[in-house]
Amino acid sequence: MFYKIGLICLNGGKARHPSVLITGKSHYALITTATVLPPFHGNVRVTLEGYPLPDYDIHLSRTVLPLGFQRLPEFKNQTLYNLKPGDRLALWLTIRADNDLLLHGRYTLAFYNTSTDQSVLKIPIIFKSKEDTNGGKRHS
Repeated sequence: MFYKIGLICLNGGKARHPSVLITGKSHYALITTATVLPPFHGNVRVTLEGYPLPDYDIHLSRTVLPLGFQRLPEFKNQTLYNLKPGDRLALWLTIRADNDLLLHGRYTLAFYNTSTDQSVLKIPIIFKSKEDTNGGKRHS
């Protein structure tokens, strides 16, 4: 499992650095937390981009014990609805790569403003072989 932090904002958002994943596995999991910065508000479509595109799912993490002070947006059909400044969210990306599909190269977990189709956050994901990652030492 890998963890990334991002900021959703009008000027494209940002992630601190890419996730580097080792190729050759059948399953991957990445949790991404994001904070919505003012003045952004609205709906955001979330998708995985890259080729070849593996099977994947994106899920919004819900609080285990709802205490009433954290507002969670609705998430369905890969879209976050009614985001507001100050919202904090956590999304799980799970990737399944069957034996015939070797993931390699650059992918992006992309967030798009649904009213303008402009990017509000892009999180780079890089698949490398073990040899290309300093002997298999990973950095997330």
